[in-house]
Formats: sequence, structure tokens, C-alpha cells
Amino acid sequence: MTRPPDRARAGFTLIEILVAMMIFLAGMTGVLALMSTALSLHRDGLVAGRTTRELDGLAVRLAAELSAGVHLDPEDEGRLMDVAAARLDDGTVYAVSWVLQPDGEGVLALVSVAGHENDLARARPIPYLLTLAPRDEDAVATWRTRRTTMERP
Repeated sequence: MTRPPDRARAGFTLIEILVAMMIFLAGMTGVLALMSTALSLHRDGLVAGRTTRELDGLAVRLAAELSAGVHLDPEDEGRLMDVAAARLDDGTVYAVSWVLQPDGEGVLALVSVAGHENDLARARPIPYLLTLAPRDEDAVATWRTRRTTMERP
């Protein structure tokens, strides 16, 4: 009977073990990166779902604020001031950009929603057409007075 050489019985070399460990670590790094991405997408999906449920209430509130003149630019009455960042009751952050409709039939609100204020820049805006109630001139005058008194040093 022939005996196998001593090298064949000795097992793995240090170099082989190191190469196997590097391949294993590279694979695990990929798996961890995939899990991190999946968790981030899951969080964004939860925020989107939660906000979708609250979007109707937000639209009603924005329409009421517009009708009361809350978003009017104090320097230019025909222009609306965008909402840079505000929070919903559940902590979700939103921003609103206004686009006046040329036919005068309302205002297009581009609502961007995110879970955190830093994510607002990459959030996709959701268009929402708001129809305005007749403006209450007393409410607009009260709002302008309150705003100008708050801005004074």
C-alpha cells in the first residue's frame, strides 16, 4: 500500500486559511450592506404609507390655511410662501411648494414627505390640487397684523 505524501495529511496552509477568510469577509460585507439598504427602504415605505393615510387631512389643513391667508407673502400679496419644513403629528417631516394654477381654479401643492428633515431634499413631491374657499378678509388682516408684530425686533 502506498502512503500519501506528508503534505496531503498536514491540512490547510496559513495562506489558504487567510484567502478563505478574506472571501468570507467580502461576502459578509455584501450581506450587511444589503440588509442596511433593505432596512432603509423599509423605513421609507413605512413613512410613505403613514403619510399617505394623513395626506387628506394635511390637504384640508393646507387649504384652510391658504383660505385664511397664512401662506401669503407679506411683501407680495399675489405670491405664496413655500413651507420649508414642518412636522405632522406623528413626527413625519413635510415641505410644500406652491404652484398657482393659470385658470385661477386653485393651487397645486407639491408636498414632499420624509421621515427625517435631512431626507426632504431627495423626497419625491406629491402633487395635490387644492381648491380654495372664499377668502375671509378679516382673517387675512388679523394674520398679517400678527405676523408683522412677531417679526419686529
